[in-house]
Formats: sequence, structure tokens, C-alpha cells
Amino acid sequence: MADLDALAQLQAANPDMFAADYTQEDFDDESRPVKRLKTLREKERVQRGPREAKPRKPKEPKTQEIPKMVAGFYGGATESQPATELVLPELEASEDEDDGDQFDDDDDEDGAPNMDLDDINFVEEPLPAAPCVAPISVKSEPGSPPARAQASVTASVAPSVNIKPELPSSLHGRTAHIKPETTFSPGAYRMPLASGLATTSHHAVASFSGPNTCGDALSMFWTDAREDSFGSPGTVYLFGKTLDATQRQWKSCCVRVNNINRCVYVLPRREKLDAQGMAISGAEPTLVEVVQELGDVMAKKNIPTRRMKAVDRWYAFEEEGVPKQKTKWVKVRYPASSPALNISDCSKFKTFSHIFGDNRSFLELLLLKRKMKGPSWLTIKGATRVSEGNQITWASEEYSVDTYKSVTALPDTDHRPPPLTVMSLNMLTFLNESKKVNEIAAVTCVVNREVSMDGQVNNNAVTKWTAVRRLGDNVFPFDLEKVFRSKNCEVPRKEQTEKALLTGLMNEIERTDPDMLVGHNFMGFDLDVLLHRMAANGVGNWSRIGKMRLRQMPRLQSGAGGTGESTWEERAVLNGRLVADTYLLAREYLKESSYKLLRLAITQGLEGPSGPVTETMVEEEPFLDVAKELGSSEGIYKLVHWCDTKAVLALGLMYKMQIIPLTKRLTTLAGNLWSRTLTGSRAERIEYLLLHKFHLQKFICPDKARRKWAPKQNEDDEAEVGATAARGKPKYLGGKVLEPKRGLYTDYVLLLDFNSLYPSLIQEYNLCFTTVERSEQLADGSYADCPVPTEDQLVCDSCKHLLKQQTEDGKPRLKIEKGGSCLHRCLLPKAIKELVDSRGQVKKLLKAETDPQKKAVLDIRQKALKLTANSIYGCLGFQSSRFYAQAIAQLVTSKGREALTNTVEMVPKIDQSLDVIYGDTDSVMISTGMSGDVNAAIKMANLIKKDVNKMYRCLEIDIDGIFKSILLVRKKKYAALTLKDLAKGDNPDNVKQEIKGLDLVRRDWCPLSQKMSVQVLNFILSGRPGDEILDTINTYLAEMGDSIRNGKEDLKDFIITKSLTKAPEQYADRAVQPHVQVALRMKEQNLTVQTNDLIPYIVCEATSVNPDVLGLKADWDKSKLAMRAFHHDEVKNPATGLKPDLDWYLATQIHPPITRLCEHIQGMDSHYIAETLGLQASKYLVHTSSSTSSEPMAVYRYTTHSYDMDDEQRYEDCEQLQFDCGRCKAPVVISIKQRLYEAVEKLFQENMDPSSVGPMNFFTCEQCSTVVPLPKIYNTVLLKIRQHQQKYYSQCPQISTHPSKDAPHSTYTDQMFRHQLTYYISMFDFPNARDQVYNRLERKLLAPVRKSQPALFTQKQRSLNDLFQATINKTLPSELWIEDPLERKRKLVLRGEQLQKAEQLKEDLSVLTKMIRIRLQSCRRHYVNLGDLFANMGQRRPEEDGMKAKA
Repeated sequence: MADLDALAQLQAANPDMFAADYTQEDFDDESRPVKRLKTLREKERVQRGPREAKPRKPKEPKTQEIPKMVAGFYGGATESQPATELVLPELEASEDEDDGDQFDDDDDEDGAPNMDLDDINFVEEPLPAAPCVAPISVKSEPGSPPARAQASVTASVAPSVNIKPELPSSLHGRTAHIKPETTFSPGAYRMPLASGLATTSHHAVASFSGPNTCGDALSMFWTDAREDSFGSPGTVYLFGKTLDATQRQWKSCCVRVNNINRCVYVLPRREKLDAQGMAISGAEPTLVEVVQELGDVMAKKNIPTRRMKAVDRWYAFEEEGVPKQKTKWVKVRYPASSPALNISDCSKFKTFSHIFGDNRSFLELLLLKRKMKGPSWLTIKGATRVSEGNQITWASEEYSVDTYKSVTALPDTDHRPPPLTVMSLNMLTFLNESKKVNEIAAVTCVVNREVSMDGQVNNNAVTKWTAVRRLGDNVFPFDLEKVFRSKNCEVPRKEQTEKALLTGLMNEIERTDPDMLVGHNFMGFDLDVLLHRMAANGVGNWSRIGKMRLRQMPRLQSGAGGTGESTWEERAVLNGRLVADTYLLAREYLKESSYKLLRLAITQGLEGPSGPVTETMVEEEPFLDVAKELGSSEGIYKLVHWCDTKAVLALGLMYKMQIIPLTKRLTTLAGNLWSRTLTGSRAERIEYLLLHKFHLQKFICPDKARRKWAPKQNEDDEAEVGATAARGKPKYLGGKVLEPKRGLYTDYVLLLDFNSLYPSLIQEYNLCFTTVERSEQLADGSYADCPVPTEDQLVCDSCKHLLKQQTEDGKPRLKIEKGGSCLHRCLLPKAIKELVDSRGQVKKLLKAETDPQKKAVLDIRQKALKLTANSIYGCLGFQSSRFYAQAIAQLVTSKGREALTNTVEMVPKIDQSLDVIYGDTDSVMISTGMSGDVNAAIKMANLIKKDVNKMYRCLEIDIDGIFKSILLVRKKKYAALTLKDLAKGDNPDNVKQEIKGLDLVRRDWCPLSQKMSVQVLNFILSGRPGDEILDTINTYLAEMGDSIRNGKEDLKDFIITKSLTKAPEQYADRAVQPHVQVALRMKEQNLTVQTNDLIPYIVCEATSVNPDVLGLKADWDKSKLAMRAFHHDEVKNPATGLKPDLDWYLATQIHPPITRLCEHIQGMDSHYIAETLGLQASKYLVHTSSSTSSEPMAVYRYTTHSYDMDDEQRYEDCEQLQFDCGRCKAPVVISIKQRLYEAVEKLFQENMDPSSVGPMNFFTCEQCSTVVPLPKIYNTVLLKIRQHQQKYYSQCPQISTHPSKDAPHSTYTDQMFRHQLTYYISMFDFPNARDQVYNRLERKLLAPVRKSQPALFTQKQRSLNDLFQATINKTLPSELWIEDPLERKRKLVLRGEQLQKAEQLKEDLSVLTKMIRIRLQSCRRHYVNLGDLFANMGQRRPEEDGMKAKA
């Protein structure tokens, strides 16, 4: 507010210095007004009128053999005269005649051979360059540099001995060893990191072999950059390190690159437009006409200074109406201080049709024009030292340069980069209940000053800084120092307030000046909390967290702090410092079920200061009460230990993932910012890679699309299978996926894979923006098939013209090999080839290298090259990419489908015994029918490989593996035993298990489900006979079912984990999503919940959910699954009384994945598995398909339906059981459920009194009420069972033993037989019928009035329940199933004859169900001891005693 008051006073005292019209655009990104001052020089110019333009020395004409055209751009023009320089009188003149260097066409002087025609340079003399104005500095804290007295920078050239020191003569031509700083703040001590990390000696990391800083050139290794397009347009800040040779130390450095001009390209029309907007035939606009109209437009846009020039450029992208050959463009350059053109529609202009480059950032221009590809050494000429009082960054040294041409990037391999100073920062926070904000209790900074960019670490250079604050008015315990010393730990800094703690942290960052900050979930939590707390406490040096001296705190999110991912404004304060958020990076490069730091430490084998991380530590972390622990010395030690441990683990995890060398290499390949690569911006990396490639060859690159604000989309979701429209229907077909021939294969199965399919196809067919002719877009959004480029399309028209010309000595001016391309064609294939060839060379070096450290560096290089090459196709199908080209992406996937189809068709031609059982995009699985001799399988694989590769020039198929056995379940779902090393043959030590896409590798299945699935899978792939596998699985499932029900399994095995894809409040169906309900309750308890978090929960029994104990609403609906899901910490607490719902877990977490694994085993089906697990088997169905199904299958297929399906649906495919009435001969269908349903419905509709209800008899004819005798029912059922047995066994001789060649397949499988018997059981299963009938009645009779008439619903529900219970109690009361006779007799209401009839009915039903179950249980295979069989036959055994064979 003080700043705004001062501004108001200044405006009142000098009204003529300020513009009166403030708009939203007059505010920069720090939310402070930009002063629009009118300088005295401008006033004088207005008073005296335009100055006469001073002539400039014309450029010497370039030697060109191609005629220069003047009159027009596209043809019909005459040869030009020597180039002259004109000043158009109608355009405003400039006052500075010495600024021509700024406007030189620098990108015409390097890169591709220049073919520009510099016809006429239309020069409008520019205004004098404005002085570099820096933001007003922040108020100085004690010990910080004094504040500036004025805003303008007075940059002076410092003495060369101090500012740009030369290396001592003794260091020239040799390596200089730099001494690290050795002064440490209080509380710091040396501590080692986790073991197993790459380390090196002090001198090896600190050695320097970079370029010398001498004379008027500054040498700097740049790591990050920033631009402020609102506050200081045209200025880019480069951050990095430079060597202070006098002190033999590395120092942070910032260079301001000023006066970067805006640059746009304007395409003249082929024909001018008249006043009505119609093209004038044959009227081609001249250069003067284009410049005049542009001048008028720019004058209206308040752009007085501009320079235009005719240049030749190429274009090859998706904008319609732009020529795809070399074309004459008008290049327009004007100062950054002028506003952008912002012209999106050029249809109204008469002489030009398109404008490109209008919205390009100055940072992008600098990177492209100076060829700055990632962090590297820079040589900066003419840099002037900025005085300390005028610095606008926190860098140790700050320089300013007036033109970007002074910046020169040196090759990456010429000099070794300096070491990085890396700081791992961790905070412990707690929720202030009264203020409802997160506060910081303790902070630890672990610093390593010698981290090499190639991944080597000097653990001897590690220091630690820890500080802790007291809580409220409490004092620190008197024995605090004693406790810490007794545990051999340095005493932390003791701060009295949170403000002192944060001020000390910023001072430590200032003293250390780290190049990189490391933290786990730093962007998602820590940064937001830090900024909130520094703003709340008024910490003056808050901007020390980054390297820009900022005055205005960014706009912060509402809430307690740390409740959401950091915004773009919050992240901007970190400019100048790299940030490695190990949470985000782990999600990018690791595949884990949990990304919590302690869990990652266990899986990655990391150690903290006190040793390895244990499961106990993982369980204790959520219960750490920070506020409570601050009250005692032991508690403070515990907090400090936790803080230190997590800081060390975050740093160790960053080393383990090799983040620094990998991301640096990726950035160097792409040419973007290192800080952006660290955030996982894959699409941006490819975008910059192509920008550099096309800019080098004089192409106009596409602009970023101007889009309205919309919900954030993941920019890394690049097209893999096919582009989609808003996650909807694909716009074009992706890769081809064959229908799998499902089953278990025990012969050798070959897995052949195309190497980098899409990148190879781009090279194979020369697919590029420059070569593919776009076809017409169809109504569904896809494109008609584009033709493959011909050889003629590989050379542009300009180069074809040069091919016909000769030099003075008679040699051709340009020579291109047959089938080759010119410089302006095939840029995309060339970029990929360059990456692939480089990777091949690196892999050769890697294979020959023996030094472990050098091998690690080479491995990082080849990995980065692979990731980059394989990501290039993604930019074609990613709609948010600047290089999005759906037609080309569609052509690539089309050729991929064609390659897979050709391979599948070729395989049986090579050998008739081969069978392709599956194919997916770039790979095929081939069953060989061979077993035992792996060499024969390898020989066959090489034969296939040779024949397929003959068809292609660049595309290659290779042997990706050989499976000893494979279980093929579904598309993209299989498990196999694969040979690790083909050269070692088929032996037990050379086999590993490979699992793709199965339930057991997904996070939404609990660990218990995964553990059981793995064990069952091991049984299946064991190679044992089928009967033995079936018995083993049966025994295991029965044992596990008993173990689960008896509570012998660990509680953590019931945890289900699911990711939040958005904020919990944004889910429309949050009421039915268990993990969302848990997340909402976590937020109510003030726990941090963010997008992409993995939410763990356990589904509990409804009876164990007590709303009063859990603090829930009294009307909590426990019938809903989502309302029975609770965080595992709540379930672990005995006070809550929560218990896992074991039946739910068996039915939905255990049964489905086990069933999917066992579907290929004869005798195993959904019903059988449910019965083995102790579930109600009648609720599970095997729904079979006919043999005419179009889906190929190895044995059979089926679909497991919902376990709560009605029997009408479940058994609709079964043969109905019916009798003939002995009296009236009418068909009698006995269905207990249907008769009970009809009887109760009739009673309800007639409003019968429950007391008048009588017992039911299910075995009667509905026509004449004649009773069907039980023996007739028994014999009829037995006869039907035998008929189905005969039907099953009659087809056995027809079934082949080879699962992939069953012709014909079994038309009546054992699953169908078992399913039929299960149906017979359901006909006489009264308890199951009772439950289903009541639910069905309730849905039909009560659902219509449930919501509309609650009172009537309650009345009808009571009436229905009374009638139903009365019918049950009179027919078969539930008390009959009580095992204790005395208890049963005491509770039974029926007496006398009614009781005898009920007991007889129960006995009859029991006899029938028992008879069917015996037959059902016998429907399985059994072992037969052939030795005993031969002995009984009186014959000798053919094998040794004890040897068993299988039937």
C-alpha cells in the first residue's frame, strides 16, 4: 500500500508524465502498475515534428546467380537492380541512426545455405534504445545489499581483474581444482548419504576445464532462463555459474540479455483484394504495397519503429493457403517495447494473407537464434557488470548485455560443466486448529556442493542445517542439548518464532546459493506452505527462495496452505533455481503402487541417517503429532530425526533415479529449458527439438494455438494408439491388435517385436511435414488415405532448379544421390535417424566400456536418445502440440497396421506348423509347437526375422523373447515364463516370470488379491499336468478361504489403493466412489489431499460402522459400499471397532481375478471357484458362447456375470426341468422361487390379512392341484443328469489335445455341464429363493412410491413384510435350520400337523439337493494309480514300483 500511495503522490505532482488510461494490460505478473512514462525526448519530437531520415550506408549486394525479382512475389516480375535502401516517407522516422546492428538478419547468416533475395530493405529508423530499467528493489534486510535509489540501471564496466578475471597463467592448459566453501552455519554437520550411490573424490568433481573468462568476454555455464514479457519485454535473464579465478570458487551468475526485438513473418497474397474482398485476377502485390499496408496497420497498433525486409522462407505445416515451397515473405522486426500485433485474421487485408511469429516468446527467439540447446557453456562479449545496488537478482554476479548477438553457445562436449550445489529441503508442518492454517515446526536442509552433472556425487561435501521453533509461549526444554548430545546428534538451531525460523531458512539459502532444490512433493505442498507462512509472518527476504529480487508476493491459493498443487505464479518465484520434485519425477520414471517417500525408500533400497527404512517407520509416520512432540526434548529429537531422514531420502532418491544426468541429457537433445524437463514436459521437449531443426533450415514454424482458458490437460498424454477428440471417439485408427487365441501354451512361443515401429516407419517411407501431401478431411474428423511420398517429392522446387545449374568450372551446383533428399525435405526422418545413429554409437561404446562410472554416463546418454526418438511420433497426434498433424499421424499408424498384417500373413508361409496366437501394434506371438529343444525355436525365430526384414529398408523386426509357457488371457493381458538369456538355453536358472496387464499388477486390487493371484499363476505355469494343477489350486483356495474368514491375514493385505484424477469435490459421482469418500473425510480432518494422490482404503462390515464413534452423521447410509470405505489408519485404530468385510473381499477382490486366471483349466469355472472359497455358489454363472463365435479361442471362453444376478438371468441358457401331470397330463414346472413370488404378490394385491395366510405346497400341478410324488421328481432329475453326462462324454474323442488347434472345439464343455447341475440345485434351494423373492417383490411393488410418497412406502413395506414372513413361517420357517434340537423346538411356532409337513418338505428338498451336489462334486478329474490298476488286472506294472501316471 505504501508503494501505491507513493505512486499516487508522484502522479499528482507530475500529471503529464503518466497516461490516464490504465487497463488490465498495464499490470505485470507481480500485480504492480507499469508506468507509461512520456520522456522529454518524445515530447520534443512531437513538438518539432518528424525528423528527416538520415541515409544509411547500403549493403553490398550478395553474389547471386538466381535472378532477383522486384515487382511481385510469386512470378511475372522482372530482374531487379542492385539492392538499395529506401525510407518510405509515409512511415514515421526514427531518431537513432546507429541501431542497425540490432536489426541485422542474423538468422540469414548461419544455418542452411542462404538463398535469400535481399531486394530492397525498407528501413524505418528506430527510436533510441531505451535504457535497461530494473524493478524497484526490495527493502534491505540487515546484512543485505542497500536498496537502490533509482529504478534505472547504471551499468558500469568493472575492472577486468575483478569482473572478468583471467585464469592464472599456471592454470592455462591444465585442470584447475576449485576449493568449495568451508564455512558452515550453526547446527551444521557433515552427514553421509545413503549407501550405494555413485561417489567420487573431491578433486574429481570440483575440477574445472571450461572456457576461460578473459578480456571482454564472460564465460558462463547457463542452467535456467526467465523472461518477463509484461514487466520488461525484450529482456531474458540467463542464470548459471561462472568461475571466480581469483578466489578459485564457483559463483552464481545472471546475465540480462536486452533488446531482443519482436520478429514476425508476413506472407503476401498471390492476388490483391479489391474493396469488396474479392481477388483481382493477375494483380500480384508488390513489395512496396505490402509494406505500405503493413505500415498503416502497425501505425494503428502504436508501433512507430519497425523494419521490413523481403526474405525467402519455407513452410510445410497445417495452415491452409500457405505455399509448401520456398516463398518470398516479408520479415518485420520492431522493438519489444511496442505492443504485439495480435492479428489472428488476415482475411480483411488486401496485400497479405498470413502472419506468423506474432505470439513467440523472447526466450524462444533467443534459444533458436543463438542455438542454445540446453545447459551449456556460453561466451558473452561486451557484458557489463551491474553494480550491487542495481541488481535485480540474488546472483553473486550480475551482468547486462545490449544485444543477444553477444551470446555464443559452445558445443556441449568441448568443456566439462561445473559442479552443482544441491539442497534437499524438508519441512514438518502441523495444523493450527484455532487459525485453521498449516504452520511450520521444523526445517532441514541437506546440501551437497559437489554434484557432478554426469551423476557423480562427493558425499564428503555434504552438510546439514536444521532449525526448530517453539510452540506458542512454551519454552524449549532445559535438557534439549543433553538429549541431542547423548544421541550423537548436533543440536538444531532454536528459533523463538515461526518468522525467525523462516528468516533463518532464507538466510541459509542465501548463504548456500543452491543451483537445485530437491524435495518430495515440493511443488504440491511445501512451496505453497512456505509462501503462505512467509506472507503471513511478513518475512522480508522471502524471494531468496528463487533468484529474482521480487517485491510483490504472488497471488496465493486460498486455504490453509498446501491444500493444492502450486500455481504457475507460485512456481515463478523459483526462477533461476532448478527444482527436482522427487514425487513428480518418481511418477514419471518409476512404476510403483505407492509414491510416498518412505515406501519408495524401501522399494529403491535407500537408507536414512539411522539406516534402512522399515515398515514400522511407514506405519508410524501418519501418527506423528508434531505439535505434541514439540513439548519435550525426546519429542523434538524425534521431529528432527524425521526431518533429517526425509531430507536425506529425497536426495538419495533423486540420485538413485539419476535425475540430474538424465534430464540434462534430455534437455540438451531437445533444446528446451532444464527446469521444464524436470517437470516432465515431454511434449514441450519434442516441440523444441523440431523448432531447432526447422529454424536451422529457414522454415516458418507454426505458432502456438491461441486457446481459451479450459480445464488443464496433461500435455504428456501424447497419442499412442490414436488421437482422440476430448477423450472421446478416436479421430483415426491406431495400432492393430489381433484377437488372441486364448489359453495355456506349454510349447515355445516366439515374441517378435519391431524396433521403434513408428520412428522406423517415418524413416522407411520418408514421412514428414515437407513430403506428405495432405488429403481431404472427412466428416468423422479423419483424413482420407494420404499417399506415400514419391522420390520426386524428396527434393524441393528450389533445389531442383539448382540441380540443373553448373558452377564456372562445369560442376553441378547441387548434387543429390538417387533416392536422397535435399536440405529442405525429410527433416523429421533425418532428426530421428540422427538420434538412432547416435544411440547405436553410444551402445557400441557402452558395450566396450569397463569403467562403471563411464558406463553409467553412457547408459544415461543412450536412454535419453531412446526416449527422445520414441516420443517424436507423439507430437504428430497430440492435439495441443504446435506440430500436430493428424493426416501424417494417421498415415504412420496405417503403415504400422500394414506391417503387422504382412508379418502375420508371412509366418505360415515360412512353416505350416507355426501359429500366430496374438499380435499387438508392433509385436507378434508365434506358437512353434516345439518343446525341449530351444535351439530349434531360436533357429526358427531367426528364419522369420530374416524373411520379414527383407521387405523393408529401415524397419526391422527382432527377437524380443521366447516364452517357455504362456497363459494368454485377454488382449494385452498375459503371463509367461520367459528365457532370460537365449544363449544359456532352457534351464530353471534362466527363467523369469513376465506379467502384462493382469489384475495382480494393478493398484486397485488389494495385496491379498495380488498375493493369491501370483500363487495361482505359479501353479498354472509350473508345467505340471492339468489334473495336478486343478487339485493344487483347489486345495490352496480352500485353505486361503478358511484363513481369511478366521482372521489370520494381515490387515494391510486388505488395503485398496486408487488415484484421485481430480479434486474430490469435482467428482459428480462422489457418493458412490469409495476412494473419493475417504479423501473427503481426510480433508475434513485437515489432512493434505491433492490431485494424483493415491488414496488407501479398506471396505468394512456394515455392522462394524458406528457413526457416533467415527464422528459421522447419524443418518450415515451404511448400505452403500462407498460409505463403508475407511482409511486404513482408521481401521487400525481399535477404538473405531471397524472390521474388514470378508465376504465382500472374497466375492469382489479374490473371486474375479482368480476366475480369470483359471478359465483355461478344464474343470475350473466361476461356480466351482466360488464354492471352493466358501461363497454361495449359486450366485455365480458361467455364460458360455456358441462354437460359431467369431473370436478365436484355445479351449473355451466365458463371461463372469455379477454375483448378485437373479436366477432368471443366470440360468436362461439352461434346459428347463418339467414333469407331466399324472392326472391331467399338463406340463408341471417346479420352481420354488417363482411360485413363492406369485403367491406373495397375489396376497399383497388382494390386501390379505397375514393371519389368514396358509402353507404352500410346491410339488403340485397348477392346473388340477394334483401332488407330484417325490420319487417321480427324484428319478426325473436323475435321468436328466445322466442325459447331460452322455452328451458331454459323447464328444470327447473329437477334442484335440493342442489348445491352439482345437478343431472342432468342445461344443458342450464341462463348464456347461456344471452350470446345468447348478441350475437344478437352484430349483430346490429354498433359503436362496427366499432372499431373492423378497428383493424382487420390493423392487416391483415398492420402488414406484419410495421417493414420491414416503408415508405410503412405509405402510406398504410393513404390509409386504408381514405377508411374506407369514407365508415363510407357515411353509418353511427359518427356525427349522437351527442345528440344536432343543433350541429349534423352543423357537418354532408351528405345532402338530403343520410342523410335520414343514419338516417333511425340508427333508424332501434336502434329498434332492444332496443327490445333485454329489453328481456335481464328481464332475472333476482324479488321479489314478496305474500300478494298482494293473495289479487288480493281474498284470505286471510297466514301470518301476511307486511310479504314478495320469489317466
